[in-house]
Amino acid sequence: MPRGRRPSTAARTSLVEGYSRLMGTDEVGTLKSLTERRAILDRFIGQYRGRISNEASRRDYDAKRRKSAFEEYDNDDDNDEAATDSDWSVALEYFPDLGTLEARLRATSSRLAFAFRATLLETKNFGQRSEIAEKLETEAAAG
Repeated sequence: MPRGRRPSTAARTSLVEGYSRLMGTDEVGTLKSLTERRAILDRFIGQYRGRISNEASRRDYDAKRRKSAFEEYDNDDDNDEAATDSDWSVALEYFPDLGTLEARLRATSSRLAFAFRATLLETKNFGQRSEIAEKLETEAAAG
């Protein structure tokens, strides 16, 4: 199958039928065979630094990432915040509404406001500042 193309409905149906037939004939042998093939694929995926996306694993990863992102800013060390003050002052000159957005986030949490500041200064994505603030608020409320 060419790269990037998805199998047709007929091809997927055929695969499901074949799998069902194998499981019905020899469940233990089929599982053993699939496990062996998966081990081979896992080796190749690891060798080429690939990955298999899995919705449940992805949700777990996202939840851990969200948690660690906020833990990263859990430290209220004045030195961390002072390092961004000069860059933030320049950004405020160009985008005065940043102060309002930051104040709204600070009302929820000082680390949330700092995460907003750090995200914008790191990504330089000031055009999406309102969306970034909303996303951080949503993630904080969910977490």
